[in-house]
Amino acid sequence: MHAYSIWPYFVCMGLLLAMAATPLFKAADVPPNPRGDRLSTLDGLRGFLALGVFFCHASLYHEYIFKGRFGPPPGFYYHIGQVGVEAFFLITGYLFWSRLVAERGRPDWLQLYIGRIFRIAPLYLLAILTMMVIIFVRLGFHLNVPLLVFVKQFIQWFSLGIFKYL
Repeated sequence: MHAYSIWPYFVCMGLLLAMAATPLFKAADVPPNPRGDRLSTLDGLRGFLALGVFFCHASLYHEYIFKGRFGPPPGFYYHIGQVGVEAFFLITGYLFWSRLVAERGRPDWLQLYIGRIFRIAPLYLLAILTMMVIIFVRLGFHLNVPLLVFVKQFIQWFSLGIFKYL
């Protein structure tokens, strides 16, 4: 079996499904939405598509580690990443359009964007913080750029794009 065999993908997906079906993850089950405007089957499909993208990125990283270049992985993992991204955004567009239709084209934009910030920002900030800790540890807690440059970049990263151009 070589590094780009498709079997590890299906084995991992089977193990994830089996693990998710255990009582340990029962608390993660979302009760039906009383408003009835949520399509949980599409949410599940989006989850599988996101996992496909994850496996594509893992094979990209494998290419980098073992061949020293970032490039598309061959075959299955390249396609599962491409299809995953495209189908994910198609479904997301459908869900958003359905929301616009239900709200007669007048959604509460402020609530929408605040919801996006609270959904995306925590993971983004955790990723940036983790990256910075790893880099500082690997550099021996020594800055390789002037302090002012670092502070400006730090503000840019942690401002969620608000202060993009300092």
